Amino acid sequence: RTRQLAGTPVKGQIGVAAINDMTVLQGITGGGTQGFMIVPRFTTGDIRIILRLDQSSPAPVSYYISVSSNNVTVTPAGGLTVGSRAIASGTIFTRESVLIASSSFDFHVTHFYVIIHSSAPSSLSSTYKATLLQPSVNIDLFVFFSVFFSSFFLFLAVVALAFKFRSVVQERQLQQTNVMQMEAMASRALASVYVLLHPPINGPRALAVVALAEAGHVPAKPVCVQPLRASAAAVATYIIELPMQGTHRSLCVGSAVVVQADNGPRMRRPPPRPSSRRVSSSAV
Repeated sequence: RTRQLAGTPVKGQIGVAAINDMTVLQGITGGGTQGFMIVPRFTTGDIRIILRLDQSSPAPVSYYISVSSNNVTVTPAGGLTVGSRAIASGTIFTRESVLIASSSFDFHVTHFYVIIHSSAPSSLSSTYKATLLQPSVNIDLFVFFSVFFSSFFLFLAVVALAFKFRSVVQERQLQQTNVMQMEAMASRALASVYVLLHPPINGPRALAVVALAEAGHVPAKPVCVQPLRASAAAVATYIIELPMQGTHRSLCVGSAVVVQADNGPRMRRPPPRPSSRRVSSSAV
């Protein structure tokens, strides 16, 4: 006869009783069969099933653990025959322990069925105890907060070090930039110029000097020249004396863009005036 491990007991068949408590104390008569269904409470913890037989029991009992609910057969002689999909099976003399690893089964959908069978005469009865152990992970609050705050302060330390490193790098880059700017400024040509000032001239002498400058006989000489790109032109700096009042002389510095020649900057000169001798010969 095939004993069903699920459903309502009908005509002597076995009804499955779920183990709600951690320990079940159960009595079984000779030749009887009982079934239990185990539903894992946690999906990551191993299940340990401990079966103990009372010392006053007249005969040992057999057990069978499977994931199938219809894989047990009781022979007409009262024996227990199990299929090939048994997780564990054996005989309980005093104590038996079975471990079901969570890594071997999917505890989300898998249920386990335990069959207890007594081969003693029907006039005798035995008592056994089934204990289900599935330890859960207990969190120690002291350890948890210790680890949490240690990790938090470690994270803050790492952030502070990263910020300090970034500040040092930025300061170093700023120093290098300043040094490069100073080198660029130092590479420019520098020199000192001494200017000799004659006594000021006024009246007719000043007008004569202006006339000679307009004629190109007294060219203005710059105190410094800064060539531009490709040396096609340059910026010439001149010292200019402004009209004065009283005894104080007014001097200033002026710059102008000039054409760069081979022998230095030259300014555009006005065309020369025709002489009186050339004019008289033409008239003749």
